[in-house]
Amino acid sequence: MRIDSRLMKTEMDLGTIERHDDRLLMKGPPDDWNNVKVFLSPQDVVTTVRLSLHPGMLTYVLLFPFFYIAHQLRWQRDIRPAVIGVGYGVAVLFMALLLVGGIPFMLAEPLSAAVVVGVLALLFLSVTAGSGRTGFLYLAAPLAAAAEFLLALGRGVVTQDLPLVAMAVVLTLLILGKALSGLRPGELANPLVRTGYAVVIIFTVFIALNAPAYLRDDPWGASLPLLAFAGFHFVRYLDTRQVRHQYIALLFLGAGFLAGLYGIEPLPAAYYGLPLIALSMAIVLIADRYHETHGLVHVAPAYSVGILIALAAFAYAWRDLSALLLSLALFSVHFFGGTRSLGIKSTADNTGEKAFQWTEFALANLAAGLAALLMLTVGRANWAALIAAPVYAHFYRNMGLGRETTTLQTRNQYFWAAGAFFGLTVFVVLGVFDPLGGTQRDMLLVPPLLLPLLLYGRRLQKMGKDALADSVFESSLVSVAASLALPSLLGEFQAPTAAVVAGLWLALFALLAWKWRDEVLLYPLPLAIAQIYGAGLLGAGLSPAARGLAFVPLGLAAMAGALRLDQRRDRPARALFVAWFVFSAASVLEAAPERDVLTYLIAGWAAVYVLAASFIHRPEDEPQPGTQAEGYA
Repeated sequence: MRIDSRLMKTEMDLGTIERHDDRLLMKGPPDDWNNVKVFLSPQDVVTTVRLSLHPGMLTYVLLFPFFYIAHQLRWQRDIRPAVIGVGYGVAVLFMALLLVGGIPFMLAEPLSAAVVVGVLALLFLSVTAGSGRTGFLYLAAPLAAAAEFLLALGRGVVTQDLPLVAMAVVLTLLILGKALSGLRPGELANPLVRTGYAVVIIFTVFIALNAPAYLRDDPWGASLPLLAFAGFHFVRYLDTRQVRHQYIALLFLGAGFLAGLYGIEPLPAAYYGLPLIALSMAIVLIADRYHETHGLVHVAPAYSVGILIALAAFAYAWRDLSALLLSLALFSVHFFGGTRSLGIKSTADNTGEKAFQWTEFALANLAAGLAALLMLTVGRANWAALIAAPVYAHFYRNMGLGRETTTLQTRNQYFWAAGAFFGLTVFVVLGVFDPLGGTQRDMLLVPPLLLPLLLYGRRLQKMGKDALADSVFESSLVSVAASLALPSLLGEFQAPTAAVVAGLWLALFALLAWKWRDEVLLYPLPLAIAQIYGAGLLGAGLSPAARGLAFVPLGLAAMAGALRLDQRRDRPARALFVAWFVFSAASVLEAAPERDVLTYLIAGWAAVYVLAASFIHRPEDEPQPGTQAEGYA
């Protein structure tokens, strides 16, 4: 830019244009000795735009290409580079016009168009060889790819099969790019590889737009190209170590694998989730192998996409209860294992590893909770639950053995879950086989079938692991409560049989508590007593309100005994606290149909709880060693 005035004449090259307050600032390059700055106010900008519409300006714009070429050639001693550059621009323009404007001709005469486009590709290739300008390869490679597709169409390949042609083209470009990567590194390979990117993008969009037709009529016609595209990007990752290629490759791998499942006709769609989770497991296992040596950055794509692929399984599994239960079990097994694997990494203290570990563990437990809910309700008589429930019991037990007590510093919550799933296994077995012909009668078998769990707790107790033993014993409460409540929930309650079931529980836990001397074994007794007492009240023909009021004396007696023993610091106080809670809850539930009585009972028990709370012993009230209270004692 030249500036002439009466005061000065100078040349200015524009380096940057930026905003400076409310003005537009144009500055020269930083290394310019003159350091000229031009400020344009908002009004100057408006004036410049208005002047640009002058006829002289429009004429200049039309003649600009010629002025630019003349300016470039004016000071060049060797005009060949400039001529080649101009020729390259003209060639790009010509190729764009040919590909866009010649589409109707290409589609009507694909063989003739293939010859024309192929000749142009050879022409640009020869220009590259003669001039040494690799830029012409950016024209030759796309034209050669286009000629291949036109030739395929001319030989009768239908449009739906073009992704298979794209697969061959992409792999060919990749092989040629690898072969030329050692010659003038990057310059010869990049045009081929970038043409491959363009082909991948175009045919990925093509497959996505026609996905329903492919999945219905030709799944492998979509699966194979997508898997080839995954291989293409994975090789690019190995060459460049750019992590984005690994993300893209893994997404293509998942999509191609899923499309291939549609081609396996004997496999129902609801069970596609199992192979998808297996694929996710394979991806994560491979990532685990390279985690330590390559760092989280290079395996994070595998963990992230692996989680997405596993979650995609439930888009199919929800259609069938058996498939859903199996998918939930395999999903939890997968991510319980992934959590453990991440936990033993030497880099596990880093935030990234912890985030993946917590995410996987949360997903595994969420799936376990959903599986338990299904097995307690609609899935109790499902054959898949026979597999899922023991799997969960086994894994939670193993996790409990690998960890110290964590909940309340005295219990192991994993043993709680393991025991609950063991009991759930018992209910599933009874639901599937129904040995006594009815849910209420089947509950008679729950106490003897649960005995192995209690014996396992006794084994831990003998080993000196009292906290683990108590966790196992406490987990049996879930089974006791379920055996007493399930018949009522299913509308199969029979008072005499229910009383017998409760009597079996009462006898079993009373005997074990006396033999093994563990207070925790007393916790199920209030549930059994409440069931027997309620069945007797029901057999006597009492109304709901009367049954609710009949539980009040039991609750108050349990409360008085619990507070008395608590003041004396006797351990059985906790069992009476459980009894107090059970009897008060039973009184409310029995009186539920009578709203007036229900309201009074809820208010009364609330007042009793608040009043009794002030008498309950708290651990912080204990005198600490070295305090004045200890001296008084």
